[in-house]
Amino acid sequence: MLSNFLNNISSLKEKILSNIFTTKTIKKNNYFYTKFLNGDIFYYDEQGNYHNDDEPAINTRFRKEYFYHGKRHRLDGPAVTFLHSTEKRIIYTEYWLYGEKLDYIKTNEQFEKLIKLRSFI
Repeated sequence: MLSNFLNNISSLKEKILSNIFTTKTIKKNNYFYTKFLNGDIFYYDEQGNYHNDDEPAINTRFRKEYFYHGKRHRLDGPAVTFLHSTEKRIIYTEYWLYGEKLDYIKTNEQFEKLIKLRSFI
């Protein structure tokens, strides 16, 4: 009976690990993406840098990160977002432009004002 229990635990462990670590890499236009069986997706360019023009380059259940050819970057909101593990609400954000972290920006309103100011310069 203990042997069956241990075998079931071992089998369950193998299933969990295979769901997390089994991947599928696909080429799409000028970039690639790797999709894990647990739903996590990582996009990168031909040089291997994180990159996606339209979506987060790192897209997991708990975080979203936008990159432009290896540099954290997003023009229409936070480039880094962490989500609460069970409630799926945003618990942390970071604003980045072309690889430069904007520590002084804390809200979308502040970020939008900055983008408008930069468009005039």
